[in-house]
Amino acid sequence: MNTNLKSIDKEKRIGCFLVVLVFACLMLLPFSEASANPKIDLLKRKIADMQLLDNELDRQMSLAASLKARLAEQRLQLVNEILDLNRAFKLKSFKEATGKLRYKYDLELIRTLDAYIKLLDEKISFYQVGRDRVAFLLQLADDDIRMLTTLSDLRIDALTTQISLIINQYLPEAHTIIVKPEELQKPPAKIIWRQIALSK
Repeated sequence: MNTNLKSIDKEKRIGCFLVVLVFACLMLLPFSEASANPKIDLLKRKIADMQLLDNELDRQMSLAASLKARLAEQRLQLVNEILDLNRAFKLKSFKEATGKLRYKYDLELIRTLDAYIKLLDEKISFYQVGRDRVAFLLQLADDDIRMLTTLSDLRIDALTTQISLIINQYLPEAHTIIVKPEELQKPPAKIIWRQIALSK
């Protein structure tokens, strides 16, 4: 009888072991197809990187737009001051206007503000193009992952290469707006004076 109990106990343990083994195999089954290809795992990591990049580009776009709005407000204040100076001194020419120190100073500030506003417009456009390219690649990657069984390694390689290129192009400016003062292009003071003089 003792031998019978040991035999039944051993059978129970083997049965439990088999149930656990089958359950573990079933748990791993859905993941085996996706993780069978390390290139697909790489693609999924690239997708996560692109989503982070998209969030950063969106944040930088908002920041650049906010900075541009503040600079435009400062520019408007300077334009109004110049118009007040025109009326107060009855200035009729650029030479007369630039003879007044305050007028000359305001014109120089407007030139600088215009250069920064133009640069911020370019940055906003740069970020938007980046977001559009990221959205396109995200859609492409999402479509490709849905076709896991038919996706070729070459196609995955091509897509991950494209993703890496986009990330490398936009990542340096995804965390901070890079402004190089030597790249600023100030419009001529005479053109600004004409624009303000004609806006009366």
